[in-house]
Amino acid sequence: MMRTRVFIHVCMALLGLFLSQAAFSQRTQGGIPFRTPGNDSMKVVQILNALSYHSETRPDSSQLTFLVGDVKIRQENTIIMCDSMILDPKNNFIESFGHVHINDNDSTNIFSEYMKYEVDKKIVHFQKNVTLKDGRGELTTQELEYDLNQKVGTYDHGGRIKNKGSVLTSERGIYYEATKDVYFRNNVVLRDPQYDLSADSLLYNTANQRSTFITETFIQFKDSTRRTVRTREGFYDLPTHKAYFGQRSVITDGGQKLVGDSVNIDDSTGISTAVGNARYADTVEGVVIVAGRMYNNKKKNYFLATERPIMILKQDKDSIYIAADTFYSARLIDRPKIPEKLETMDSLHRVATDSINARDTLSTSSPDSTHPMVVKVRGDSLIKTLPDNTIRPSAPIQVARQPEPDRDHEKYTDTTKAPITDSTLRYILAYHHVRIFSDSLQAVSDSLYYSGQDSIFRLFYNPIAWGSGNYQITGDTMYVYTKNKKANRLYVFENGLAINKVARDFYNQIKGTTINAYFKDGQVDYMRAKGNAESIYYVQDDNKAYTGVNKAHADIIDMIFAAKSDTGGRELRKVVLRNDAEGSMIPFKKVNFDDMRLRGFKWQEARRPKSKEDLFE
Repeated sequence: MMRTRVFIHVCMALLGLFLSQAAFSQRTQGGIPFRTPGNDSMKVVQILNALSYHSETRPDSSQLTFLVGDVKIRQENTIIMCDSMILDPKNNFIESFGHVHINDNDSTNIFSEYMKYEVDKKIVHFQKNVTLKDGRGELTTQELEYDLNQKVGTYDHGGRIKNKGSVLTSERGIYYEATKDVYFRNNVVLRDPQYDLSADSLLYNTANQRSTFITETFIQFKDSTRRTVRTREGFYDLPTHKAYFGQRSVITDGGQKLVGDSVNIDDSTGISTAVGNARYADTVEGVVIVAGRMYNNKKKNYFLATERPIMILKQDKDSIYIAADTFYSARLIDRPKIPEKLETMDSLHRVATDSINARDTLSTSSPDSTHPMVVKVRGDSLIKTLPDNTIRPSAPIQVARQPEPDRDHEKYTDTTKAPITDSTLRYILAYHHVRIFSDSLQAVSDSLYYSGQDSIFRLFYNPIAWGSGNYQITGDTMYVYTKNKKANRLYVFENGLAINKVARDFYNQIKGTTINAYFKDGQVDYMRAKGNAESIYYVQDDNKAYTGVNKAHADIIDMIFAAKSDTGGRELRKVVLRNDAEGSMIPFKKVNFDDMRLRGFKWQEARRPKSKEDLFE
């Protein structure tokens, strides 16, 4: 009897469940209609599954449907799944609770703990542990609004996107599913294995992994140099490692800084290009270059500047400014490879590399000790019978002095032959229309080579140099030795000619196969012409009145300078002739000034850079 009763109760329960499911199926077979505003159309929500349901009518006559257990519904191409759901057709919304999952058109999946769906507008509000996946990246946030019509998701209370190895966070964001773009705003931070980024706003594409910069952005690369970028415009493609930066972006790489109106970087090749008022600075070397266009190859360590480039060697008081058509710089340890590469640029490399390997003749010259530099005769018989061939303008009889130091005897090591131990040392090529300006020295030439190993400027093709006190020096090739980036010595070989303008048409001159000039405080202190040397010198008495002109030739002619008594400058005090010396003194009244010119004389003051501003014109 007991068994019969249990059986009857079970059957009644099963029957009730069956009738309930049948009623549920009949109730939802055609779906639940939701009206749009104005009641001009209907949107049908199909209930695909639920373990149980019930309906109730509220005082406002609205009817609510409650679905519980493994709920699954569909509207058009959107499927919604959850633990439980409330459908309110009159007010056009659906609420879902627990393990909410929306699949939109099989392309976007959104998960959360709570969802409210405005059926007529197809706008979904997600809350609590929201995750959006599109097959490319994953967005997580606590609140998300998603427009199923426009395929746009928005969050305003902090979000995080993970895309492969990249993680990006921001306070606000808008996700565009159609294009895979995300617009991030407020405290944007991107962490990637190759770089870190921070900005106020950023566009990021999860499909191609391109970051687009639209506000002030700072990027820190994670390579060995820890390169940084500050920009307001541009993009960076992670897969291709290519970047563009606009609006005067600043790229800092160790002690080097590059700025330009626009900068393109290709990390795959190591090549970067800066265009428009580009500026490169090396704080370690104290070098600044400005140009219309610059190229830098990070992997091969060379640098090229074109379009009116100017190089500045910075120092405390007397910086050196150099202008040319083109600058090229590379590491000295890579120098043997350079000529082959420069073949397509210019034939300058042939002269530059030949001169690099040419030994400075001073290093092999021997001193001439036959004629000590002493003064012991009267001033008027300066040339005729001097046993030591010494010229000193208007000099009274003096006792013998100690010999002046024979500076040609100083040994200068040709450092271009020495092993290169510092891989950071660089050389610079400047070619065509080279112009140099500093407060103490100015120069022009066709081309230039500078080495960081010896700090020597090598000028090629008819160089001209000017120094303080109206000095002009010319020759076929010229070396300017610097100390602390300031002219210390100037060496001219082949057809050397030095001219000093002392009055309107009066020019002191010295000529030789080679000329060495030494500087003290930026002014000429000592000068030597060697090899068929010639000189013309205007002689003055103690009252600075001109008394005549000395013309002389010898194997070697030295000119010794001293500080002026009335000014801070320096003036010629002594001329010394060495070996096979001959000369004559022409009284001033008999001087034919047109003849007072050595072969090759040409005063070229018009070519002299007068200021650093001249180089920018």
